[in-house]
Amino acid sequence: MTTPVTTLKDLAAATRGTWSDPPPNPDLPISGFSFDTRTLQPGNVFIALTTPNADGHDYLDAAFAAGAAAALVARPAPAPGPTLRVPDTLAALHHAAAQHRTSLRQPVIAVIGSNGKTTTRQLIHTALTPTLNGSQSPKSFNNHLGVPLTLLHAQPRHDFLLAELGTNHPGELEPLAQLARPTHIVLTTLGAEHLEFFHDLAGVTREETSALRHLHPPATLIASAQAWSLVLQHTPDTAAQHTPILYDDNDTAAPVHITPDTLKQSAQGTTLTASVHGQTVDITLPMLGRHNAFNTLAALAVAHQLNVPLNAAAASLAHLPTVTRRLERIQLHNHLLIDDAYNANPESTRLAIDTLLQLDTPPDHKTIVLGDMRELGDHTQTAHNDILQHLIDNTRRYRAAHLVGPHYTHAAANLETPPTLHTHPRDTDHTLNAIADTLPQHGTTLIKASLGLNFLRLRHAIEARFVN
Repeated sequence: MTTPVTTLKDLAAATRGTWSDPPPNPDLPISGFSFDTRTLQPGNVFIALTTPNADGHDYLDAAFAAGAAAALVARPAPAPGPTLRVPDTLAALHHAAAQHRTSLRQPVIAVIGSNGKTTTRQLIHTALTPTLNGSQSPKSFNNHLGVPLTLLHAQPRHDFLLAELGTNHPGELEPLAQLARPTHIVLTTLGAEHLEFFHDLAGVTREETSALRHLHPPATLIASAQAWSLVLQHTPDTAAQHTPILYDDNDTAAPVHITPDTLKQSAQGTTLTASVHGQTVDITLPMLGRHNAFNTLAALAVAHQLNVPLNAAAASLAHLPTVTRRLERIQLHNHLLIDDAYNANPESTRLAIDTLLQLDTPPDHKTIVLGDMRELGDHTQTAHNDILQHLIDNTRRYRAAHLVGPHYTHAAANLETPPTLHTHPRDTDHTLNAIADTLPQHGTTLIKASLGLNFLRLRHAIEARFVN
């Protein structure tokens, strides 16, 4: 049986590194791994990564001052604690994670897809915890740095490991799936993500389905009907190798679906009745969005596969922790702020708008603030035009919309827009503060933008307006 990487001695063996000075206690348990001295916890191993912006070897003193048990380094460097030298610290991190993953015997669930990965992961974790004890990706740790850290965080005693796998460029996802070796994959939805690099939906589908090559027994695939229809269309050879468990919000023929006419939404959350392989269960979610009710179906499908009673899963979902900046509700006295500005693409932006429009509050209480969607390549202007047209078509359903950034501004210049729609070419602090100042005391505001626009500044401006 492969040895898990839980001590400094295990780490040295897995990476084939050489100690500068042997640690006083090589059997010391590792409390975790970190490449950021600002968040490093006592007992962590510090990974000295070299990037275009910083060299981790320059922060060894800070790492040991914060309580690092040891540091993984790629070159000789003075340090006040034991350092383990390897040719490449990132490669060594991956080697350690691969060995640790091989030692695990619990189900490993990987969440992939264009939209909803983080929320779906949190829903799955919440649904499983009534009867199972497991670990999951911290935050959105879904790239070449986050996935190995997620794997190394898992303990052999855990009942499951839940990982989120993401991609921005072709060829990024498959190595992560190869490292994670999932026994279960949840494929959320496929949409227009990072089209600057994937070019079209066919490219997105090819990238996402590359993960399916690395499913390990029992090789359970849970997929949304929307995503699977695109897999059948664009990667039929891959589709022919799998028989997924499908979930859908409308099609009652899907093994997991929402019972017709049961989905209800309010500013407090969402209720629905789900059918899971013939069993029905009532769900109350403290979160907004029809698409999040849809994501809940994936969580229930996983719970069913891991033999968690559905009623127990439902009771746990009623206490779902807040998923930061994913339709996050912030009540500011008489004003409700809905922050969905972690990131934005055409599908997630339209879903966020529709979530606000469907709330049972008066139209003249609703404000929409959108920032540009990035990494869409040749599809950039068409995507912004489409969102703008959606706003124009629904003008009577909200009081005002503010569009921030050059792409939305360019789109508005080419369309006849209503007076309630305002454009702002630049995302300056002055612009965002001015938008916050226009919001009424009683109302609901949605903010949505690509992460690069840093709409956290807008959130803070709105909070300052209504809290101070």
